[in-house]
Amino acid sequence: MDGWGAADSLAADRGSPDSWSEAPRKAVRHDGVVAVEHPCVIKNVENGVDSLGGEAKIASFLDRESGENATLGLSLRPYDVLAKQISSQAANTNNVLLKITVPGRTGRKRKRGSDQPFELHDKPTSKENRLPGPRELQRCLRDNLDKYTVEPVSIVKETHRFRTLPDFQYTTSTNPLMNQLRGMLTSENYQDLFKFKFDPDDEHVHGTPDVGPPPSFSTQIITPVNYLYKQNPNLRWKEDRVSSRLVPVNIQKPISFGVIEIPPDFPSVPTKSSSTLPPEASLDPSLQDGLRELRAAFEERPIMSRRAMLNIIAPRTACSEYYLRMMCPYVGYSFSAGPWKDVIVRFGLDPRKDEACRVYQTLTFKLQTPNERAMKGRIPGNVSTGRRRPTAMTRNYRSHIFDGTCVGTDGKTWQVCDITDPLIRSILDHSSTRKEFDLYDGWYPNVTWAKAKIITRDKMTMLLAGEMPVNEEYQRIVDFPETVDESNSYLLAPGRDSEPSAKETYLCGEIRGAIRPAGLSWAGSMRVEGLGMWRESFTKDAALNDARENGHQNGAR
Repeated sequence: MDGWGAADSLAADRGSPDSWSEAPRKAVRHDGVVAVEHPCVIKNVENGVDSLGGEAKIASFLDRESGENATLGLSLRPYDVLAKQISSQAANTNNVLLKITVPGRTGRKRKRGSDQPFELHDKPTSKENRLPGPRELQRCLRDNLDKYTVEPVSIVKETHRFRTLPDFQYTTSTNPLMNQLRGMLTSENYQDLFKFKFDPDDEHVHGTPDVGPPPSFSTQIITPVNYLYKQNPNLRWKEDRVSSRLVPVNIQKPISFGVIEIPPDFPSVPTKSSSTLPPEASLDPSLQDGLRELRAAFEERPIMSRRAMLNIIAPRTACSEYYLRMMCPYVGYSFSAGPWKDVIVRFGLDPRKDEACRVYQTLTFKLQTPNERAMKGRIPGNVSTGRRRPTAMTRNYRSHIFDGTCVGTDGKTWQVCDITDPLIRSILDHSSTRKEFDLYDGWYPNVTWAKAKIITRDKMTMLLAGEMPVNEEYQRIVDFPETVDESNSYLLAPGRDSEPSAKETYLCGEIRGAIRPAGLSWAGSMRVEGLGMWRESFTKDAALNDARENGHQNGAR
């Protein structure tokens, strides 16, 4: 029979529309019934209610205001207050809750397939005492076609379903720390909180301290996540050399080759490398050869910048910047600030106690090439500005030296011993030495150190711009005294004996800005009130300020 024939047969069975009768209407109440589709098989109603938070939690959920979104929390371990819950998802429905009443069981039974009389069983078995299943209810309805009743109870407008997958959970039942917390936090006794004590030395598993469970593996997940948890094959348990305990060690974890760094006012200096570094015997043979060359270089020059190291030992070894970074922690340490910032100092040597180390003090400048200056502000930060890191074929092995005619752009730090410009050398070589070490200026007087920095930076800036500096333009500031304080600060005024040029006015202003008053401590450098008063004495002349601003803008290049 084709499709049209089947439709005609069905219409014939139903009769004509004139013979149809209206179905009986039933009044259904709106009692605010909410349906919950529990993901578990409920064999015990009390346990099912407890898994949803208990009667109090459910009552609070039902008493919420109309239109307020709320969710139910389902716990797979309802009697563990630290167990993670699963949140429900609300769905709008238009269902009807029916109450179906069937005759109750009489308790009489007889052997199946026999004609023996029914016998009354006063003590039902545990199987008979449970809730009837769907098949048993259907069988009961078929056996009592004329004896059951159906009554609509209420309309179900909201149904809560648990579609979120339960994430991995950490059971705390065997965790000593969490058992201690559970007993104290759930006792509702305030005095019990003072009894809690955390012992970090309490070793629980594999000699590791008990720190409680990890955080939640994830938030409420919607899609399945295949975590594929397994033991890391690169994890090994080794005995710690200090505590003699077994500790987990990842054999593929990158080894940190960090240089020991200390503040400039630290009382002592390191005398050997860190114990966390791998033994030198375990290093690559090329690294061991490089270390021997580097130690030999440090015997001749105990303080070096990384650029100077590479330029000195690279021609003799196959050393690269990557290898140098791994070798530095074995030969020396560094200062985080001060006169020897950004250099490596040989272990055991304290340049703050040896005035001969002043020739290794550093001058650091943030210089820009013309290409970088032109492209500044026009391009994103991740776009190349034209400066490329030199390779072994293109490296200039004298880039750490400044002779006053060319500037190496592969670094930003120069040492006093590497400056061969005649004018700057005359300022530094003919300078006296401080009686006491200064955390900012090292062993040089404050004006001498400021003159060396400002003149060096100005010459480098001009060379990068394609101009050749003229030494006569710096003669006025070269003649400044070595040291100034509050008593002789007037000696730094640019127009004491003659009319200064715009560039001279600009350089004098830079000198005054770079000088730190004598006796200024490291901790009080940013909060000494006298510092502002001392510098204010230079800025009272409005004409001088205007001339300095003009010199700064024009540059007198």
